[in-house]
Amino acid sequence: MLGWVVSPLIAYVGVVAWEGLTRPAQTISAQNFLLGFSLLSAIFIVPWGLACAAGFAIGFGLRPLIRRPGSGAGPTLQGRTPPAGPSSRAPAPETPPPSLPPDVSPDAAEWRPAHVGFENDGLEIGGLGVWTHTWRAVDAAPLHLAHPAHPDETHRFRVQEIVEGSNLVRFAVSEVSNGVWGFYVPRYDVVEAWGSSADGSLRYEHRKREHAERKEEAPASWAVLLDAATGHVLADGSAWTESRISGNADGSLFLRLRDDPGETLFRIDPTARTYRNQGEPRGDFPLLTLPDAIEHARREGARPGPGARYRHISPDGAIRVDSEAVEWGNSHWVHTPRVIDTASGRVLLDLWNTDWDATVSWSGPRRVSLDFSRYHFSGDLTIELDLANESYRITREPGGDAELPSGPLAEAASAMEASGRRVAAFAAGHGAARPVWDDGKPGPFAALRTALVILVTAAVLIAAATWLSMTTGSQPPGRPKVLRSIPSAPVAPARPKVQAEPIRDPGEPGATR
Repeated sequence: MLGWVVSPLIAYVGVVAWEGLTRPAQTISAQNFLLGFSLLSAIFIVPWGLACAAGFAIGFGLRPLIRRPGSGAGPTLQGRTPPAGPSSRAPAPETPPPSLPPDVSPDAAEWRPAHVGFENDGLEIGGLGVWTHTWRAVDAAPLHLAHPAHPDETHRFRVQEIVEGSNLVRFAVSEVSNGVWGFYVPRYDVVEAWGSSADGSLRYEHRKREHAERKEEAPASWAVLLDAATGHVLADGSAWTESRISGNADGSLFLRLRDDPGETLFRIDPTARTYRNQGEPRGDFPLLTLPDAIEHARREGARPGPGARYRHISPDGAIRVDSEAVEWGNSHWVHTPRVIDTASGRVLLDLWNTDWDATVSWSGPRRVSLDFSRYHFSGDLTIELDLANESYRITREPGGDAELPSGPLAEAASAMEASGRRVAAFAAGHGAARPVWDDGKPGPFAALRTALVILVTAAVLIAAATWLSMTTGSQPPGRPKVLRSIPSAPVAPARPKVQAEPIRDPGEPGATR
């Protein structure tokens, strides 16, 4: 687009350079160069700007129709396949199709296809309207599942939740084509309702709110920590979007609180009656001050810094991932991660200010799994960072049969760039058969088609503007008066001629005074 906008300047410079080469006797001064450019700009800048704008609009309008299937635009689009017939809205059978692609996720058996259709089509899952509720992302690795209507295609599905009253519905969703969405639902879902610490001194519950008592934006369920002996409430997560408590093998408890900016994780020691903020290690504090710390974290937010950033903390509290959200395209947000060792504050991987879009999941103690796609350049992989062994391991890379690389943790970023180059080479070698996970580059003639649309539109608009200016702008409104003849000027009447007598000297004879 930028090239088209400045193409007249490039052409003008080329013409001036050609004149300088072919007519060396002519002196080309900077003043003449600028004068000529100013005159041309005054005439053509407005029609050229309008022509470019119209051409870009038409090009973007036609783009979804002329792009090849599977060449998704950006990290949120995985293909361009339309929905399959009028029966595509019906739930698929419980048993997955036998011809699933070989690259589906290992846990695909835990999910079943539920729907494929257009946005805002009135879909309901579990009695809740999918398009009328706010989606809440679940901290789980993306699922690589088959298209619900086309089993030979694989797409990246992300797990989401919607809540209304005491109802919580979980599903996996992917935009399988432009404006077309595919949905999977879990085959089963288990929720732990209550528990206690190893020494029995603390008890926790996950309470559910009745639908009639539900307040706007209040969670359907929340975690409550109580003193087992007295029943006194030590912590209440009802003000948070999501809260839960879980027990650890060492007898401690984790209180995880989640709101829009991210997560806060408190490690509670029942024996010492203390707690610690795992995301910001500042030492241990008395358990009685935990309510104040929870309220402070809610008001201040778990935001690690200014801007749109989100915090994720591993289940064991050893790793923190701060994701920075950047809008790389119109409504296309890229969440770039920075991985931090919470104990030492050491940065393990920093991809801020890049176009790597990551989804965070936790693959084990002191391990984080990052599922990446890339917005502008080639790159699609899953990498696991192992803090305990100071190593990385790429666990998924589309294309090729070579062994997936691994190595020291410090080389993870360079290994990702090398993987992106391999994916680009694989896509280039397979042409139209390239997989749906490529970087969204258009086909070899896509740029030519867009350029042709812009060129034709520009020519038509410039011709129309020129014709309009010639027919309406060259004379004032109204019919001019044309003089057929020039009238004669009036002539004054002729005066009689008087014969002048000669003047005589008074001294001459016959002269009079």
